[in-house]
Amino acid sequence: MSFKHIVTLLSGLAALSAASPLVNAHAAAPTVTIASGVIVGTATGVLNQPTVTGLVNAYLGIPYASPPKRFEAPVPAPAWNTSLNAQKYGAACIQQFNGSVVGPFSEDCLFANVYVPPNTTASNQKAVMFWIHGGDLAIGASSETTFNASSLAVNHDVIVVTFNYRLGIFGFPNSPDLPTSQRNPGYLDQRLALQWTRDNINAFGGDKANITIFGESAGGYSVAQLLANPPKPLPFVAAIMESPLILLPGNGTKNWNNVSAHFGCATADSSLECLQKVDVSDLSGYIQSSGIGLLWPPAIDGVTQVESISDAISAKSFAHVPVYMGTNTGEFDGLLKTLGLGKNINNNATEQLFALFGLNLTSITEILAPKYPQKLAPVDLVGQILTDLFFTCPVAKFSRELATNQYDTWRYWYGLVTPTFGSDYAAHASEVNQVFGSYPLQNENGKATSDQIKLSALMQTVWTNFAKDPHRGPGWPQISTNSISNKFGLFGGVRNSSGLQIIPTLTADFACGVLDGVATLSKAGVLEVNTPFEI
Repeated sequence: MSFKHIVTLLSGLAALSAASPLVNAHAAAPTVTIASGVIVGTATGVLNQPTVTGLVNAYLGIPYASPPKRFEAPVPAPAWNTSLNAQKYGAACIQQFNGSVVGPFSEDCLFANVYVPPNTTASNQKAVMFWIHGGDLAIGASSETTFNASSLAVNHDVIVVTFNYRLGIFGFPNSPDLPTSQRNPGYLDQRLALQWTRDNINAFGGDKANITIFGESAGGYSVAQLLANPPKPLPFVAAIMESPLILLPGNGTKNWNNVSAHFGCATADSSLECLQKVDVSDLSGYIQSSGIGLLWPPAIDGVTQVESISDAISAKSFAHVPVYMGTNTGEFDGLLKTLGLGKNINNNATEQLFALFGLNLTSITEILAPKYPQKLAPVDLVGQILTDLFFTCPVAKFSRELATNQYDTWRYWYGLVTPTFGSDYAAHASEVNQVFGSYPLQNENGKATSDQIKLSALMQTVWTNFAKDPHRGPGWPQISTNSISNKFGLFGGVRNSSGLQIIPTLTADFACGVLDGVATLSKAGVLEVNTPFEI
């Protein structure tokens, strides 16, 4: 088992559910008119909630950009002369790895979806939630069932926007032939989709002055980058980050040169123009066959990717909006179990992972084992250390830095193990179905439990209430500079598996005194940019 499986699985855990059409037959054809033209959507029932009678007005597959020119910055979509049929999802973007995302796949993939509560009119001015999907900037699509926002819209009276953005080499090519400010077209896609939302959401009944951006994993990391170097004028008023992280080892420029050489473009006058002519199947096939040997970390361009999020916070260039962030109790535990490590931690995959970050597996486990309150099995100890190193402690530090600089910040912790997710842990991405209310009632892994259903309704309420009035927070005290007294909300803990407990953050953060230093040295976590190792 090699390190490539770790990166691939981290990407995959953030995009587990396959795409599917919205449930129920078309009950109506709602329409909305924006500057580009008339859009005809579909009214359908709430996913997996047969007792809910309200219908969501879903406008699917709306082009927010023209079909993009490969590797280049997106441009807004032109107007259309006839009504746009927006009753099914648009094509997903080309994927770095083969996974659970269902096609079709295309370079022409820059589509948005808008989920609107029933009986909404243009004058309603409802709160808007703008979702950025995860997948390590390598896989994922807005058409995944997990991101079906019908429950949030119908049950919680918010408008939700989801969208696709380019991934892998198509979104983060690192080409030296591109202007520095345009080397992350995938991030530029995100920004254009956000601007499209601000420009048009009033027509759907949304309030363009009340947009909350939220995302998970690489989507949460993308939210952090939007905060660190925000567009002007500021197009959002609050942010939610769920388990923010990217894990993209390697050198993007070297990888670009590798691909250029493979397709005979290294000696061309412009390797960019040369690779733009390569058949998309050949290009994506070569990259997929190379696994993590050809990963595409974002370029530090000073526009979409800053060199230091911490510096942006201290310089007050970080967007001054309320921030709500959190992690899961077993982010990496589920990954290690998926790798099949069992009780054996003396294996190449684990050793490689630690070594890549300049860490010695034996030494770090010996130092940290006494920090944990209960004796853990070896594989569980390693999983917990990695969970805290990459997720818990970086998010804790992130929140403290924001509090130190007078930002309103709150944290949560998610801990419910749900049978339908298929893990024995509250693993990476397992909270997303809960937040969207899109969990399957039954699948090959089991049936949704009453605790899961109740907790999902509560989490949807907390997330949407925050979007409606961010300055009120999620319902518990915001993070202060006093780590001893700080508290956060635990969803699905052992003592209240279907509800919420307000507990000290030290319940999760007790190992961070050691791990904060390790994270700084090893460049691990959301605050750190571009891990310094190559594979």
